[in-house]
Amino acid sequence: MPSRVAGLPPALYIGHVDITSRVADMALRIADPVVVGKVERLAERTGLSRTAVVDRALDLLISETSDATDQKVRLAALLAQLYRIPDRTDASDPLEWDDHGLPS
Repeated sequence: MPSRVAGLPPALYIGHVDITSRVADMALRIADPVVVGKVERLAERTGLSRTAVVDRALDLLISETSDATDQKVRLAALLAQLYRIPDRTDASDPLEWDDHGLPS
């Protein structure tokens, strides 16, 4: 049974509190004034914060440099979806074809 603190009702007493504070984020320091100027100009033009500008730029660069294997997987998934679309029986072909598969 927890001991009571003088002047406080038992319901308000907290016997043990474990507070752990971990800061996982680390500030990014950009020492090149030219780069800082670019970030500030872009933030001013777009109305975004400097953090948002850097975040968007990094996302864009990551997407531009994505792994070729990842692109192949995405393309294969897209083609698989397209192949599942059934052919239309009511579709018409305006060209007539000969026995050799050429338009006549």
